[in-house]
Order: sequence, then structure tokens, then C-alpha cells
Amino acid sequence: MNFIRQTTLAALMLGALGSAHALTVNHQISLDSNIAPLRSTAWSIDALLPQFDSSLGTLDSVTLTLFGYLEGSARAESKNIGARDVTLNLSATLKLVNPVSGSTLVQTTPLASNTFNAASYDGTADFGGPSGRSYLGLSADSSTARTFTDSATLAMFTGPGTVTTRLSAQGASGYLSSGNIDTQFRTRASGYASVTYAYQVTAVPEPGTWALMVAGLGMVGWLSARRRA
Repeated sequence: MNFIRQTTLAALMLGALGSAHALTVNHQISLDSNIAPLRSTAWSIDALLPQFDSSLGTLDSVTLTLFGYLEGSARAESKNIGARDVTLNLSATLKLVNPVSGSTLVQTTPLASNTFNAASYDGTADFGGPSGRSYLGLSADSSTARTFTDSATLAMFTGPGTVTTRLSAQGASGYLSSGNIDTQFRTRASGYASVTYAYQVTAVPEPGTWALMVAGLGMVGWLSARRRA
């Protein structure tokens, strides 16, 4: 019976010890890339993202967030007979590209949209008057996040240095209407990427866990002494 009690207590103590080492806590680190300066689309630059330090723990996921900013102007002239609505969409597509495969890791599309009613063509292609419109000083921003858990991406973003990705911006403006519409768009864009690492680290055992372990050792020793006596 004493042997059973000792074995049970020892098992409880070892279980507590095992639990102490198995406890994990989720952590996150967020780091930004260099910011691409505002310039006319189309452009492409290297974006350096700091890698995850594996000494911190076990990496679970990589979340890439791409931030984009757009500014510019949009103009339209309707050369139709009869009025109609015209929607002008000033937009740009920013992409962060995988340096290994060349595939798109994440993309975002800031958009500034305006709609007006264009009257019959007034005979002057000036993007004004009753048949035209000019929108100046437009701006928009957007952000898109994507999380990766596959082993290839985790391996690529783990290390002591940086990951060199490619950040690009291309104009994506257009209009919605019918008939003969002349348009003119001017776009400038900037952006940057942020990487967030979610990882597991071994937690320090709680004081209560240490107390249980010490008490278990003491109980096993006391029962062993009683059994010998």
C-alpha cells in the first residue's frame, strides 16, 4: 500500500513537472519594412522585412500587412448626345512579391471614386462645363493582411537577417459609363509592409507549480522513510 501511495505521488509530481515544461504562451512581434516614397505609378522597389529570431521560440505563423496610399486627379469629358452618369475611379494596385517564387504575397488597392451626371457634349473637350468634370487633389488609402502557416514561408522568414521582397505600384484607374467618354488620370502612390510573427515560448513554471513539486518530493521521501522504519 505504501509503495502504491509513493508511486501515485511520484506520478503527480512528475506530471506537474511535465506540465511546467509543456506550458506555452503565444507572443507576437510586429516589424515594418522601409517606406516607399510617394511617386508616380508605375514603380517597383526592394522592401526589407526583418526575419524571426528562432531563439525566441517556435514560429507558428507569419502575417504580412501591406499599406498603400494614393493621390492624384481624375478628369472626364462626355462626347455623347444626351446626359448620362459617369463614375471615375482613381486607383492603384500595390503588391508585395515572394522573392523565391515570384508569386504575390499580399496586395492592396486604394480607391477614390466619384460620380457625376454629364450633360450632352458642349463642344469643348476641356474636362469641364456641363459635359465634363475634373476632380483634383484626390487621395485614398487601404491595407490588406494575409497570414501564412506553411513550412516554406515560415522557413523563409526565419533567420538572423532580413527577407528581401519586391514592392510595386501600378495604376488601376478607370471609369464606368456608356458611350464616348474621354478620361485622364494622374496617380502617385506610396506604401510599406508590416510583418507580424506569432510564436510559442516555454513559460516559466508558476510558483504554485514549484510548490507542488517540492511538496511531492518531500512526501515521497517521508513515505520512503516510514516504509524503511
